[in-house]
Amino acid sequence: GLQTTYKRENGKIYLNGTKTFITSSLGVKYLVIMARDADNPDVISEFFVDMSKPGIKLSPLTKLGLRMDSCAEVYLDNVELEEKDFFGKEGNGFNRGVADFNFERWLVAACDYGTAISAFEDAAKHAWTRIAFGKPVARFQLNSMKFCNMAIKLDAMKNMLYEAAWNADTNLGGDVDAGQAAMCKYYCANASFEVVDDAMQIMGGIAVASEHRINRIWRDLRVDRVSGGTDEMMILTASKNAIKAYRQ
Repeated sequence: GLQTTYKRENGKIYLNGTKTFITSSLGVKYLVIMARDADNPDVISEFFVDMSKPGIKLSPLTKLGLRMDSCAEVYLDNVELEEKDFFGKEGNGFNRGVADFNFERWLVAACDYGTAISAFEDAAKHAWTRIAFGKPVARFQLNSMKFCNMAIKLDAMKNMLYEAAWNADTNLGGDVDAGQAAMCKYYCANASFEVVDDAMQIMGGIAVASEHRINRIWRDLRVDRVSGGTDEMMILTASKNAIKAYRQ
């Protein structure tokens, strides 16, 4: 849960706590940080924080994937802020965060879909040019089954993403529905990983070499089952939204 707190003292606001797995945090001038009111924990706000302020320390993290994007733990020790540093209205941090999360989850799902397409294309091109026992490995029945399942998952991901985007544009004023965002994130993160895993199996030894991009894609996609909301949280959110209309 959210442990970072802020407290007013002598006309100033002091921020304390630790943020973990903060992406793109190294080298930036500002971060938006969410915190609870120490005197009223139900009040959650966001702050626009100047990262050059005293009391801020960053500790870089080394990740399995998504290595092109920095990631760090952010330590906040009595970081002095002012009223003007509130990002939006005080107490509106949770609602803002939820709205941001819904779009982020849809966006992560869309990225996973696009990445899975790249893996499918790499595997298909390899399968037609790799000759074994006198024929392309694309003609082997077990590989045909993999390609069929991969294509089905790609089509399902595309349709799910387009439906959520259409609903946001047509019915929700541009906001992504929380249930659809969670379903997209959960399904696409897992289906894309399965597509890439099958692609690696088709490509064989070359796929596990760090020189090939599919090796990086596999690592990157594994991270997306955690970042932006874990699989388990997506299941809870999606199921709650799927059945709420039938509650008596």
